[in-house]
Amino acid sequence: MNTQLFLFPKTVSFYLGILLALAQQIQAQSPIHHWETVVIAEQNWHYFLGNSEPDANWRFPDYETAGDTTWQNGIGGLGYGDEDDASIIPPVNALYLRTTFSIVDTSQILAAVLNADYDDAFVAYLNGQEIARANIGVQGDIPSFDAETTYFTEARLYRNARPENFMLTKSELNAHLQPGENTLAIQVHNDGIASSDLSAIFYLSLGIKNDSITYNLNPEWFLPPVILESSNLPILKINTNGGVIVDEPRITAQMQVLNNWTSNRNYINDTPSDYNGQIAIEIRGSSSQTRFPKKSYALETQNADGSNNNTTLLGLPSENDWILYGPYSDKSLMRNVLLFELARSMGQYAPRTAFCELVINNKYQGLYVLMEKIKVDKNRVNIAKMDLDDVEGDGLTGGYMLKIDKKTGSGGDGWYSQFAPTTNPEKQIFFQYEYPEFEEMATEQVEYIQNYIHEFEQALYNETFATNTSTYQQYIEVAAFIDFWLANEISYNVDGMRMSTFMYKERDSDGGKLKMGPAWDFNLSLGNGYDCNSQNQYGFLKDFNVVCPNSSRHIPFWWNKLLEDPSYTKQVRCTWENYRANFLATNKILNQVNEIAQYLEEAQARNFNKWPIINIKTWPNTFEASTYDAEITQLQNWIDTRLTWLDENLPGECTIFSNIDTTQLQSVVYPNPASTSVTMEYYLPENTYVNLQLLNPLGQVIAMPINNEIQTFGLHKFKLEVQHLNTGIYFIKFKAVNQVQVIRICIVDN
Repeated sequence: MNTQLFLFPKTVSFYLGILLALAQQIQAQSPIHHWETVVIAEQNWHYFLGNSEPDANWRFPDYETAGDTTWQNGIGGLGYGDEDDASIIPPVNALYLRTTFSIVDTSQILAAVLNADYDDAFVAYLNGQEIARANIGVQGDIPSFDAETTYFTEARLYRNARPENFMLTKSELNAHLQPGENTLAIQVHNDGIASSDLSAIFYLSLGIKNDSITYNLNPEWFLPPVILESSNLPILKINTNGGVIVDEPRITAQMQVLNNWTSNRNYINDTPSDYNGQIAIEIRGSSSQTRFPKKSYALETQNADGSNNNTTLLGLPSENDWILYGPYSDKSLMRNVLLFELARSMGQYAPRTAFCELVINNKYQGLYVLMEKIKVDKNRVNIAKMDLDDVEGDGLTGGYMLKIDKKTGSGGDGWYSQFAPTTNPEKQIFFQYEYPEFEEMATEQVEYIQNYIHEFEQALYNETFATNTSTYQQYIEVAAFIDFWLANEISYNVDGMRMSTFMYKERDSDGGKLKMGPAWDFNLSLGNGYDCNSQNQYGFLKDFNVVCPNSSRHIPFWWNKLLEDPSYTKQVRCTWENYRANFLATNKILNQVNEIAQYLEEAQARNFNKWPIINIKTWPNTFEASTYDAEITQLQNWIDTRLTWLDENLPGECTIFSNIDTTQLQSVVYPNPASTSVTMEYYLPENTYVNLQLLNPLGQVIAMPINNEIQTFGLHKFKLEVQHLNTGIYFIKFKAVNQVQVIRICIVDN
């Protein structure tokens, strides 16, 4: 397995080492002896129906509700609509709650956890100070009674699932908890006054360091919060020094990376290995950051003065821009990792990844994937970097990176295509400037890339495919388009080709054609979806515009039009058959899933303790599994069925090697005659050195595009640009497995 995929060893001794380390941990004396619950939902609460603003001091200990007729008393939980309420209230914008509890000895309390079963958002205060919030505002903000929630959230306990848990560290308890009487105050916010339900069910539990029994028994569903001590995965520790991580702007923080390469086990107090320094960090994502409590982050490694600090992290090539992706609705935890590896196996760049566990301000955040941020860089998308003065000649022709996406998230300026999506003439496709950013582009650059995309679309739109030479191929790298299309069709990535869709154009001196990619954002793929056929193993993603005509974002007409071209579909089918005989073989993909699942076995248990969603549907799931193993089985079944369906339904016919003699070197070149490029497809009966030379009419070598390159057995293809050649007869000399073939090609119309 490629160590840049998710970086794990595969030896038996490694797994035995995990078992031994776990056994040692179990035997070790934990600082917390046991847990007890001091506040239970079923006790008495004072509550205020929030159709107006309560008194500004309502959350503080000295605020009196006794005798205040605006506050009522009731047994928790409180709410309406889900039959999980001990005290039913009328529909409200918000519900304000207060209760008191007594602490005997604060010195015996090492941690606390607030278990919150809520619908749709809340902020909790201990003695007037905020200790937890979800789905509304940012830390420190006091929401008004009619404040909007970020998204709607469904309660969990009535669905036989554990509530969310919010841990308080010892230092936080020292700042807020006091001996004697304490006040827990909570404001719960509804998604809207017309909402059909509201739930407010809260428990506060304490981690006790001795064996005394002082408070209440824990609910039967209670599990202690994760206090990470060690992991077989790398550990990332981030300290914001009291700062709050928000969408933007980024805040400075300190990050330590713990990655013990020798023992393959990392302890929370280990000396940092890969990195120990400053970062700038923010929450990232569009729909994910509003819908999911587990956040993903964008971070930049920095020097102390705030300048870029290019560095390697977890074995990934040196750079300073990184993503910490927190898989949430993807309960396999691996969809992005799998599909990025698939794209790299096709020979295309895709972000390299490494699994890790994340701790922020001493609080466990779960299992994460460190990923390369897509950007123009020698170690990422390796195309020419542009300056404002690149306004003519070769410099004007590249490199550009564009994106089709919604305007939220990282979306920016751009322009609309003049060509409507297939079957949806009222819709528009919007191209965004990814690199350079619009503010950093000269007018000539803006005009050039817009004209180039328009000319490609015009050429493709006008194609009749009456001849073997298609004008649109002058503009695009066909192989890259096929790889991108296959990656999204294999996974039925419902966002693919219409959102998070990157493309880039190199300078003419570097090839100059438009390429699709890099691949990005596969969390709603491989059956993890609820609409637009996304959970189905059958059907083509290219037909999205028909399946989902009311969607606000559609797929360009390109993909359906390209599949009208017999030469294109032939290449699709040949490419598919080549991949299926190699890295896309069903057993190889399913074994890869098993390997990742085994590697994540320890960490996934902690992750789903922190985020208890393994047995409940979470947007956009259609599948509900009771265990992580069941999630993996479902994923494998989906992949198996999908690959079989594509075998039977992909367009095109690969007739070039329909009767392969697997003992002989075979090759063919097309189109021939040609004007812009020729593709050579060949079959190697064994692993071998390959040489390919282009000869002029006199037999002189004028190019050597493949020189003593080791290639594996099977089908291969190679594109040779010929538009720079004068009209005439040329020869390709091809040598492999001690055989030599000379192929005559005719160049016309140059």
